[in-house]
Order: sequence, then structure tokens, then C-alpha cells
Amino acid sequence: MKFYEIDNALQEAITAANKPIRVKIEFDVAGHFESVFEQDIIEANFHGLREVAGGTTARGEILIDNPQGIYSYFSLGSGTKVKVSFSIGEGLPYFQRFNFFIKT
Repeated sequence: MKFYEIDNALQEAITAANKPIRVKIEFDVAGHFESVFEQDIIEANFHGLREVAGGTTARGEILIDNPQGIYSYFSLGSGTKVKVSFSIGEGLPYFQRFNFFIKT
């Protein structure tokens, strides 16, 4: 069963496994998504857990730098949606992998 289709160039890059993985992180701010500059992502860790009752859950933690002072996410509270997407290589499309929600 296929859940989604991927672009041929992206599939070739995944199969070759010789390109760095790029991450895109977006925060829901007042109904629209704001992206974090890729160079400001210091660290991103994600992991999946198998639940005893069945199914899986994903958890993640990101650390971003704010050298320009442009990110003001302090007002974002618990439950704010965070989209995480990945791409393999420059110029290839991103594919959304996770929807996380901030927990404070």
C-alpha cells in the first residue's frame, strides 16, 4: 500500500543515500506557518516509540539559534503546531514527515 507518491529525483537520491539530509521546521503563528532558516537549526532529534496499546508515536526536540533576533516564539504556547519536513539534496522537494505540538 502506498500512502504518498514521491518525485523520481527524490526517490533516486534516497536510494543512492549519498546526499546530506536537509530539515525544514515551520511554526504555526496565528494561523500561518513561519519557517526557521536552515542555518539557524543547531540540532534536531526525532524518535519514534512503539506504544504498548499499539501504534507508534513520534517525539522530537529542536534547538534553534536566534542570532538576528527574528524569532519570537515565546508567545507560542502548549499545543502550537510544528511541521517538520525533510529533503535529500539541494533543489529537491521537501516531504513533510512530522506534525508535532509544543508541550510546555
